[in-house]
Amino acid sequence: DTFTTEASDNYQAMVKSIDFVRDSPLKEVNDWCKRQTNGMIPKIIDKTNPLVLMYALNAVYFESKWKYEFDESKTKDEKFHLTDAKTKTVPMMHQEREFFYAKTDNCAMLMLPYQGETSYDMIVLLPDKTYSVEKMLTDLDYNSWREAWKGKSTYKVDVKLPRFDIDTEQPLNALMSKMGMPTAFDEKLADFSRMTDMKKLPKGTNLCISEMKQKARIEVKEKGTKAAAVTMEEIVVTGTGLMP
Repeated sequence: DTFTTEASDNYQAMVKSIDFVRDSPLKEVNDWCKRQTNGMIPKIIDKTNPLVLMYALNAVYFESKWKYEFDESKTKDEKFHLTDAKTKTVPMMHQEREFFYAKTDNCAMLMLPYQGETSYDMIVLLPDKTYSVEKMLTDLDYNSWREAWKGKSTYKVDVKLPRFDIDTEQPLNALMSKMGMPTAFDEKLADFSRMTDMKKLPKGTNLCISEMKQKARIEVKEKGTKAAAVTMEEIVVTGTGLMP
């Protein structure tokens, strides 16, 4: 009760009990996912584990028009350079106007502002021809990005940006363990005793996170951007003879 009250009061979380025998957690979880992302991510799980005690989810949804929209009549099929030195024909949006722009030794940085009095902008990074995307991502950290962006100024820029729609799905067990929470995934060492009454569980069993993953999607078009992400963790009852 303490956990559900604090989750609801402090995080405005919706806490709902489900009878896994009578009701379908698959439909419940996926319907929530679809609602919270305005249909951009219609589902987060494909099947349910009979040992699941709880699904914990959070979601983020973003939608905004560009401050300076791209003219759809100027969008043309053009070549886009891929990371393997190949090219692909894509619908390329185009506009020429003043934007914040910065140049480092190895890449160009451009700010595309969104409409309204918000602090949201899209920062586009374009590596030089002799500098790979992989190398750029390896070299670029928070401090180097801030230092490079300090040199920004307003320039008239000829912008060509692909119109695109990208979906990703990222398993998080190994990543979150590496970031400092391996115990949560360990069926012997995990401690979720403040989340449930452990005395009600079968003797010799425990709780741990069996799966954590994130789905994300972004749509970039002439009028603006839509983006969404859902993170899911599955907490199961574990113990000798219980794990399938």
